[in-house]
Amino acid sequence: MSKAQAIAQQLNLTPQQKEKILPILAAEVQKCTPSRRQFAFNYAENATTQGHHQQTDPEMKAILSPEQYQKLRQIRAQTIREATQGTMGH
Repeated sequence: MSKAQAIAQQLNLTPQQKEKILPILAAEVQKCTPSRRQFAFNYAENATTQGHHQQTDPEMKAILSPEQYQKLRQIRAQTIREATQGTMGH
């Protein structure tokens, strides 16, 4: 299962939502390189500055319920924490 599909599953999306959200999630995941260290920096930068999430958030918010959108924000924050913990102090 791809990272995008895993996130979609966690959000409990309807088939219609999956059709719209999966390409957006896949693009977010693809933006990061395979290198864990580079992934952490790219993902954190994208999520905390004028990055990809700010570009896709209006689309996501329009498709997801308020609860699903909040869950997506939590998943993103958790992913950033996990990715940066592996790179800090090394």
